[in-house]
Amino acid sequence: MKKRIVWIDFLSILAAICVVALHCNNCFWGYADTPEWKSSVFIETIAYWAVPIFFMVSGAKLIDYRDKYSTKDFFIKRFVKIVIPYIIFTTIFIVVNFIKTKTSPTFANIVDTFVNGKASVYWFFIPLFMVYLMIPVVSLIPKEKRKKVYSYIILISFIINSILPLLGSLIGFNLSLDMYSSSFSGYLAYALLGYLLMNEIVLTKKKQIVIYVLGILGFAARLIYILVYGKQKGQVGTLLNGYNQPTTFFYALSIFVFFRYVVSKWTDKITNVKVIKVISTISACGFGVYLIHGYFVYDIPGWFGFSGTSFVYRFLMPIPIFACCALIVYIIKKIPIIKHIL
Repeated sequence: MKKRIVWIDFLSILAAICVVALHCNNCFWGYADTPEWKSSVFIETIAYWAVPIFFMVSGAKLIDYRDKYSTKDFFIKRFVKIVIPYIIFTTIFIVVNFIKTKTSPTFANIVDTFVNGKASVYWFFIPLFMVYLMIPVVSLIPKEKRKKVYSYIILISFIINSILPLLGSLIGFNLSLDMYSSSFSGYLAYALLGYLLMNEIVLTKKKQIVIYVLGILGFAARLIYILVYGKQKGQVGTLLNGYNQPTTFFYALSIFVFFRYVVSKWTDKITNVKVIKVISTISACGFGVYLIHGYFVYDIPGWFGFSGTSFVYRFLMPIPIFACCALIVYIIKKIPIIKHIL
């Protein structure tokens, strides 16, 4: 069996669970001066690292694809794994929405839904497509030069996508991101960062600690800001929302580094082939969980009489929902032809 990087599998599984938790926690977006809303801020903040981590893992795994197969094969694999599921599940979303609302979408609405990723949680596909389109380009950079070149791209991206927009919000000017960030996508930067941390950069203990401190500060800053802003303004503060915000960048970075240097020491001790197989199988179901979990998250409260704002639902249900969805995905992946939708 191909050697697995088990800590990456664990990281992917935890990230998928965090995505489910974020969507179980939808009450976060409606401010209320209640214990339920305050707890929702904690869930929202602690699970917010998941999306950047998916891009970092993608970069860590895929940028070296030329060592294994051709660019043609790369795009064929991405088309089968990503484009086909996106088309199918976006179509399902449109049909289900039509059945529920009895409103026929116009052709323009359908195109808008596909092109702008407006089908439920599937917005994630659009930046993922863009990163995949760039990977064959950045992978052409010789390996001995990647550390410097990728670091440069990450730095410029961080300044343009994280620092300048935040400064603009704080002092009252709007940065035209269409002009500034067209060549330095924040999501591409996450992919490059994941590659560097996995393959090129070895962090000393001191640097790891600095990153952990920055991650804790990023987490705390967003948590405190949202709570204080809500108390003062009576609404959800959005200043630090967004996966390119410095607070999120450092928080996600610290999570990746923690798994790379701490969790990996534990997972390296796992030698039982069957255990590794189970972990890798669950990890492989993560993408499918992302595709189908919305149909559980938004309907389960009605099925079982839960309140969508209850502590029980928001704190205890994400893992059972993940497990249920993962089991469904595992079964579907065993069925010929149909398995390709997940």
